[in-house]
Amino acid sequence: NVERRKMAAMTLVGDELVKNVTELMKEAGMADNAVTIISSDNGSPRSNGGTNYPLRGMKGFYFEGGLKVKALIHSHLFPSHLRGTVYNGLFHITDWVPTLLEGAANNKGALSSANLDGVNQWPALLGKAEPPRSSVLHNIDLMYDVDNSVSYM
Repeated sequence: NVERRKMAAMTLVGDELVKNVTELMKEAGMADNAVTIISSDNGSPRSNGGTNYPLRGMKGFYFEGGLKVKALIHSHLFPSHLRGTVYNGLFHITDWVPTLLEGAANNKGALSSANLDGVNQWPALLGKAEPPRSSVLHNIDLMYDVDNSVSYM
């Protein structure tokens, strides 16, 4: 399957890129204070050779295969007993900004005046708190009033 081979080739190139950046951070003395995140924003489209198996659905669907993705976080800032573990809390892509700014970068209150949808997950990632999310919004259906103004359901 040509599409699967293209997907595999892109994955290999991505792996090589991560390796090169990691080596450069080590050479520059930045590795001990860095947080490396590899994530996706949605499931893989099957038309491009991707698969979300065993999850049902794909990119553009509201099934788990279109919404749930794997992510990897690597940092020497994590205690050694947490490295290689799995985080089972809900994590939305909007959580990255507050998690990295207020958590990893330790800029407490940096976003206090911002009206963000994301939450700081850093204490939970460090095992110092329970995961802060109990739900994740998947979709907003816009409704148009008679005057063409937008209202939300």
